[in-house]
Amino acid sequence: MASFLQLRIKKYCIFEGLSECLGENGMIHLYTGDGKGKTTAAVGMAVRAAGHGMRVLFCQFMKDGSSGELTVLKKIKVQVYCSPPMKKLTFQMQKDEFDSACHDMREAASEALKLMEKLWPDMIILDELATALGCGMISPDTARELIAKCGQTELVITGRNAPDWLREAADYVSVIECVRHPYQSGTPGRAGIEW
Repeated sequence: MASFLQLRIKKYCIFEGLSECLGENGMIHLYTGDGKGKTTAAVGMAVRAAGHGMRVLFCQFMKDGSSGELTVLKKIKVQVYCSPPMKKLTFQMQKDEFDSACHDMREAASEALKLMEKLWPDMIILDELATALGCGMISPDTARELIAKCGQTELVITGRNAPDWLREAADYVSVIECVRHPYQSGTPGRAGIEW
């Protein structure tokens, strides 16, 4: 019978070079779906890991960097990187705005790769990576490269519309469903609650 690690290597062989950098301990956690709480779950994991003395890198894509949790994460010595802020939601953008945002997300992915190599964290959180991937702002090849770089590191990925290959690659998959949200009846997001 194949060991767990052998099964992971076999499962990930679609990622070029990934089998060389997989460790026995690092697992992939995916929080996806249209419900509220994906980033909140990832922040909870960052706090827990930091509380155990682990080095944590929290990379946030597709947001404006104003979320309240970032302030607290920095205070507990979590390394935080935010992509350049997006001024609009993707469905509100004109083509030139979308192209510019795609360029920014590709640059952010490149910066995240550099930080991974520099910091060698014990946990990496790629907040909204699945969303950036799902709407075409980050290519599947770039996402695979980010995942491959994680090696033995525990990896947490959040975002809506995670593609099937990412769901298959993850060791933990949580799909968060929106049953009801005040936004649906016109209530805007509130500081300290939604961001």
